[in-house]
Amino acid sequence: MQTTTAKKPFYYGWVVVLGCSIVIGASTGLITNCAGIFIKPVTESLNVSRGAFTLYNTMSSIASICTIMLWGELFRRYPARKLMLLGSLILSACIFGYSFATKLWHFYVIGALYGCFSTTTAGLGIATVINNWFLSRKALATGLAWAGCGVSAAIMTPIATRVVELYGWRMGYRLMAGTGLFLYLTAILFFIRESPAQRGLLPLGAEQSTKDLKTWQPTGLTRAQTVKTPAYWAFTLGLTLVSFIGMGMTPHIIAYLTDIGYSSATASSVQAAVMWALVLAEVVLGAVFDRVGPVYTSLLTGLSLLLSVLLLLFAGSSPLMPWLFAFVYGFGYATLSVPIAYLVGENFGTREFSAVYSLCTMPSGIGGALGSPFSGMVFDTTGGYLTVWLIYLALSVVCTLALTFAAARCAREGYKYR
Repeated sequence: MQTTTAKKPFYYGWVVVLGCSIVIGASTGLITNCAGIFIKPVTESLNVSRGAFTLYNTMSSIASICTIMLWGELFRRYPARKLMLLGSLILSACIFGYSFATKLWHFYVIGALYGCFSTTTAGLGIATVINNWFLSRKALATGLAWAGCGVSAAIMTPIATRVVELYGWRMGYRLMAGTGLFLYLTAILFFIRESPAQRGLLPLGAEQSTKDLKTWQPTGLTRAQTVKTPAYWAFTLGLTLVSFIGMGMTPHIIAYLTDIGYSSATASSVQAAVMWALVLAEVVLGAVFDRVGPVYTSLLTGLSLLLSVLLLLFAGSSPLMPWLFAFVYGFGYATLSVPIAYLVGENFGTREFSAVYSLCTMPSGIGGALGSPFSGMVFDTTGGYLTVWLIYLALSVVCTLALTFAAARCAREGYKYR
């Protein structure tokens, strides 16, 4: 007698992941990862220093920090798709607005407005949607979603670089704005649904403990409980350093490589290679993190950044070194995205995920805000990036220790299951 095994139906959450990937590609991929394209042409056109220009990123990050707690509450009360749609329209208008800037303060004002809405299409918005849909395979889902920022940046870096060379940086910003808006609307309108309950489903993995959609409840610490734990403070220190190092390096890679003798074409190709490596890294790390758990995830996060900084220090020693750096930093840069949402849920649970996530990432936003201008200002002072890379090397060690301690403490106390 033949027996048949029932085939599990396709889980719609993976369609949501695709939509999240497109959204992240439009936001982090086009705007953050391609920001280095504009540093030299804009500073030369407006006759300003690199440190002064990259402060617009600081303005954006500060605005994001000031509003993330508000967005955490809004995402608890209102549909995620509506908030993401609102954010996408305003963010695209901001990027288009950069193309009309004639003074440095124009970038600061527009950057601040951009920061107020930036978390709706990355960070909190995406993390909330994915955590609504996934309990198991959450890191893989997060990795697949964040892979979109590598794909879009890898494709658009050489295209935008060429457009800037031929038509100027203003046209480059307009290209980014139009492309981003198209991707936003496609993903949010056609792919993303904020909750599995909208389709009569449970989060993936919830079926292991219950079959009843009405009785299932998430577990973990509340925001008030989280802030009282030593693990929270160590975790936020680690996240802050991850953001500080990552955002301090990425916008300056192209400028640094051209400063040490590589052509702009080679430098932009290396940046594109970082993004392609990032695509691989997001998926690989997501799958690995699901298997090894939060402690080893924290350790791998810190070590990936440390090795990336070390290779960048020796980028000028051999023509092959920038390409080796590009591959390794793809994994290092992935630590700014995949581990954060995963570790928040694994360390502190999902009972009040959006509130706890905003609480943990608000300090890290400060690190991201300071990283790029810090690198620019040290460059302006010393005439090179060597001092910056040495500082980041030391901070990578501290980052690794802080994240690993936090994960170990959370696992021992069992915060995730309370």
